[in-house]
Amino acid sequence: MSDGAILDAVRDVLLHASGLQNCTIQVKRKGTWETVREAAVTPHGVIQVSVRDGVRASG
Repeated sequence: MSDGAILDAVRDVLLHASGLQNCTIQVKRKGTWETVREAAVTPHGVIQVSVRDGVRASG
């Protein structure tokens, strides 16, 4: 599985997790952070995910 495919799969799980609706979600693709969801109402935090050489890193 490629890094992009892993990143897309993790992103999709996070976007569909009902408990994370008030979290901003960002993914790092080709060295640039991309916001895939901006929490607008009562934000609870930021989740950042990147994948490098098949290893997921989150913060």
